[in-house]
Amino acid sequence: MEADDYIAKKTSASEKSYFTYEDVVLTFSSQYAETKSDLVNLLNPNLELGTKQGWNSGNHAPAWIKISLKEYAFVEEIELIVNILPSCEVSYVCEIEVVHDLNQTKRKIVDETNLELHWLGKRIKVKVGQMMKSFMVKTIKSESWIAWSRILLIK
Repeated sequence: MEADDYIAKKTSASEKSYFTYEDVVLTFSSQYAETKSDLVNLLNPNLELGTKQGWNSGNHAPAWIKISLKEYAFVEEIELIVNILPSCEVSYVCEIEVVHDLNQTKRKIVDETNLELHWLGKRIKVKVGQMMKSFMVKTIKSESWIAWSRILLIK
């Protein structure tokens, strides 16, 4: 892989439209954050990445974070940036909650096993292209704390 695949770069909000902290409700298995701004920054595409920005479980796997939209909305893509220190193998699953034939269902959209992740910030892009209510990322296995620096829901 190219070095750029592992180094998260600043994204311009003028290029894409994002859901903000005001549009969502966050829930998680556990949390280690010094300030509320850590969680607000999880959804902010315009900040340089830092070690204290985003969501950190404060624990080893299993751990999860869920972003629920206040209303069903069309989501084009989800972009995640993970921070792992020290680098290690990680297994995780991403699910979205959608409506299909008037029934709410969960749909697995990513299932990565034993992926070598580096603390510098691995960028993961997931195409969604449909109406959804929530997004959850569950880290199943990791030898390090679980920390997601960014989870951007792109309109």
